[in-house]
Amino acid sequence: MTSSFVAFFALQLILGSVDLSDSNYAVVTSYNTLNLSNWADVAESLALKRNARIFVYQDDMEEVLDSLRAFNPRYIAFLEAPIYIFTNNGEEYVRKVFQLTRSLDDDPYGDAFWGIITGFYPEDALKLISGPDEIDIKTALLKCCGGWLQYFYQGIYFSETNYNEMWTKLPDGTIIDTIPGPTDCTDTLVELLNTDTFDIMVTSGHASSHDWQLHYPDPGLEGFFRSYMGQVYGDPHEGPDINVESTNPKIYYAPGNCLIGLVSDFDCMVLAWIRSGGAHQYVGYTVETWHGYMGWGISYYFLRFAGRYDFQESHYFNNQSLLFDLDRGTPGTDSTGLEHDRDVVAFYGDPACRMSLYPVTDPLYTEELTVHQGSERDTFTYRITMVQEGTPGTPGGRQPIAFLPYRIDSAEVLSTDAYDVVITDDFVLMQIWKQGDDPLEPGDTREVTFTAKRALSVCEGQSSSPDRFLDVGSCPAIEGLSLSLSLTEASLVRINIYNSAGRKLSTLRKHLSAGRHRIALGSEYFGASGIYFVEAIANGKREIARVVWLKN
Repeated sequence: MTSSFVAFFALQLILGSVDLSDSNYAVVTSYNTLNLSNWADVAESLALKRNARIFVYQDDMEEVLDSLRAFNPRYIAFLEAPIYIFTNNGEEYVRKVFQLTRSLDDDPYGDAFWGIITGFYPEDALKLISGPDEIDIKTALLKCCGGWLQYFYQGIYFSETNYNEMWTKLPDGTIIDTIPGPTDCTDTLVELLNTDTFDIMVTSGHASSHDWQLHYPDPGLEGFFRSYMGQVYGDPHEGPDINVESTNPKIYYAPGNCLIGLVSDFDCMVLAWIRSGGAHQYVGYTVETWHGYMGWGISYYFLRFAGRYDFQESHYFNNQSLLFDLDRGTPGTDSTGLEHDRDVVAFYGDPACRMSLYPVTDPLYTEELTVHQGSERDTFTYRITMVQEGTPGTPGGRQPIAFLPYRIDSAEVLSTDAYDVVITDDFVLMQIWKQGDDPLEPGDTREVTFTAKRALSVCEGQSSSPDRFLDVGSCPAIEGLSLSLSLTEASLVRINIYNSAGRKLSTLRKHLSAGRHRIALGSEYFGASGIYFVEAIANGKREIARVVWLKN
């Protein structure tokens, strides 16, 4: 174990004395990775940024399963040096991540947002966690799916099947589809990427872990994107190679490419796009793709709901919908294809980083989740209202799904007009459309009302003790939170409010005398219902309480 790693765990012990146990972010890594030069520094940086707890395994990540179950995180980052991904079979590594993250409880569904953090060099992995926590996706570069331009603020589309077909969407919403594009787009795509103005690139067609063929179904007169030792570059049909050197954080989304999400060796596309292409979050298949549910379905949640779901949430919810269809045998789905797609589309990047679509269209439907607290059981109502005509269900669409603001158990459905409902410990899913139904019309609603018990320890950090100066009032907090501060001497008190991803929402400063004080925090300090962290700093001490905020 490196000296840096030893120092880091010493630091964790010191921080533990001021109660940083309220984190809901876990880092899973191996001793092998932490013993490589500078990789422990990446773990330290991530843990400090996200107030995370580190779980280290020797040979297999299942070694930390029991500890993860006890910790019950909302986010899990799998930090691994690439050599320990591909020498242990990169495809199998991703499968184990999927399997582990749905094994934190007994139901068959996923239990945490997750992302794999790696890089050609440790500093490349560090880039994935050191950038901004929230990024608006506004400008798209598409080499497929020209119809998706409507969902972006602006962008450029090049056909993967037709030469010279190029569309441009302007910020005013105009789409120009008469511009003659180049026959071979290779150089043009590289040059556009190198302007550092595009927030997302979407590709489809034939590919491997080392290259992507621009034209489909045959190479024809177009070239390739290839990767070598951390460098992604264009290899045009004619002429010299041209390197991609793009630094702005972006999404690389390959919904229809075989193998492009596989860390197969040091020359793979994943490492090259992270190092030289500016990929901040990267999604792609680790196997050959023919079914497409898990790849293409991410776009349903990401594009059709005007920024409601970030890219990681879209990946996560799409997998939940797949698991539902597989478990229920939903009409119109292929169980063989669902099995093929279940555990093979990798997500690289920090799972708590919100890379969200800048909204320019109306969502397919709106969602409302209300919670009413009871003495023993809380009552929840999840309702969707159609904004556009559509088919929110498979095949074609996906099931409506929402995270609950805290974990629950013993759910009982009181009423619903959905065909089927799944309520797990932390989300609710409704099947409201099936193959053969007419599309739902604008204004149509579907809902489920259910009761459930709050899981134990939904709030932490509020118990009184001689060593604490911060207590919180009733939890969950409904439209109001009462903080109690016990000060042994006069102090400037700073109170910070963070969301569940660790983003600071607001700060309150007060000069208080010695003694006990009560401070009320209202809805202006919080957002939607969910988990928040309240940090209090006074007299050189720092304490954090995790609270559940409910918005009636």
